[in-house]
Amino acid sequence: MSALLDLEALDVEKVVNELYDPSRVGAMAFPNVLSLEARRRIVDEISQHGDLFSRAKERITLLGGEIVEQGMDTLYFEDLHRVPCSLDAVVHLVVEEFDVLYQRMAEIDGNFYNPTTQSIGLHNYWDGSVGITPHQDFPEDRNLIASFVLEGLSNFGAAMNRQKDGEELFELDAGALILMRAPREGDGKEFRAWHYVLPVIGGRKTLLLRKKDALVKSRASMVRYS
Repeated sequence: MSALLDLEALDVEKVVNELYDPSRVGAMAFPNVLSLEARRRIVDEISQHGDLFSRAKERITLLGGEIVEQGMDTLYFEDLHRVPCSLDAVVHLVVEEFDVLYQRMAEIDGNFYNPTTQSIGLHNYWDGSVGITPHQDFPEDRNLIASFVLEGLSNFGAAMNRQKDGEELFELDAGALILMRAPREGDGKEFRAWHYVLPVIGGRKTLLLRKKDALVKSRASMVRYS
């Protein structure tokens, strides 16, 4: 099988230097990274496992009283050994190739650790979904979050804060890769990227790969959004 990811589409040194620059929004996007073959296989499997997805809560109240609104169905695997067999093969090939990219980043910046993907997520936004309003992901995520657009046009935004200061918008077709920085240690609240998905037209499906700190409470027992 040919490579599922076009890693040559990424300037790894630029990613490391710019993604982790605290004066930047902490998100970058690259078109045409995930192959059509991989997208088709994963989307086909998603359609066969719709019963495994859960509807995310439409409104989440954060500790500070802020409201996050979202419209999507989600499916997460915190244990990669529990991925359904039919989906397992292609997803694990994507993970293996992505971990090669991560290792290249670690060779440039020695602050990276946990070189192996430990969490897989699938998000399905329906036509007319509100998307998801500005938020940060969870503190147990480490170093890097990857989001591959499997299907649909992705209007994705990142900014310096909830008020969208310094906003950068990315209009991405299927096959695109979004990279976001995550904490290197501790809570890393000031380091986590603020990001959002604009209202969805025609539907949107994404595959998320994460590395997380095993010492922090599992995301499986927490309300999820990303």
